[in-house]
Amino acid sequence: MTASPVPARIPASQAAFLDDVRRVLRVWRRTPLLPLVTLAVAVVALLAGVGNGAVAALATVASLLLVGWPGAERLWYLRLWTGRSLSPAEAWRATLRCFGRFFVLALTVGLAFAVLAIPMLVGVVRTVDVDGGTLALTELPLWIHVYGALLGVFGYALLTFVTPAIVYSSKHVSEAIPIGLRLLRVSWPRTAAYVLVPAVLAGTPAVFLGLEPVGAWTVVWTAISTLALAVGRGTVAAYYLRTVPGAGPDGAVRVAETPGYYPAPSSW
Repeated sequence: MTASPVPARIPASQAAFLDDVRRVLRVWRRTPLLPLVTLAVAVVALLAGVGNGAVAALATVASLLLVGWPGAERLWYLRLWTGRSLSPAEAWRATLRCFGRFFVLALTVGLAFAVLAIPMLVGVVRTVDVDGGTLALTELPLWIHVYGALLGVFGYALLTFVTPAIVYSSKHVSEAIPIGLRLLRVSWPRTAAYVLVPAVLAGTPAVFLGLEPVGAWTVVWTAISTLALAVGRGTVAAYYLRTVPGAGPDGAVRVAETPGYYPAPSSW
């Protein structure tokens, strides 16, 4: 087993959350296509969950194809922060190349959290039995929505640095998980903002989507939370690249034979 690339100690000065927020927004101003694509992916996922008929079916297929998008998104940040660009064709290739690793990561985390989800599933079954039929999502008790959201927040926080690790350091889930968890342990609590802000933004929409029928407010809230969460993911990517050495021109994602010039990230 190879040694972890995470340093034993990380200077507190490396945790500069607000500076990283500004760094992400500067990238967005130069390349507005990045947040627009991120928003489009979120809309597809929303349609897959709340749509009906052919729209839901097509959105579901598209969502499956876009499982690897988080890898392309983080690669895009790496390219832009090193003075390069990512073409739409390269973004699509990166999405496809990251499909396997993110699918395995989702499956691994899903199995690990299945036990924690048992109380929620029991509550759903009991509610359906009492009602004597099927239930809409908005008819489930409040505690089920809150429990699911808290479970999502906990899982997202735990994986904060695992997702950049699987893009920048190793394509293997078995290596990326220890790298991400080690960085979380070494850097905590200085990285609390990097961990908690995206996690809360990822978890809270589940409560609102469960309590309110889908409408204009749902779309607006989804757009706002998606963009805010994307900023949070960008800050995590910036912190990871600053503190964990060894990311090559394209990290652990190879989409071009000649990556081009790659300046060191020490000044980020």
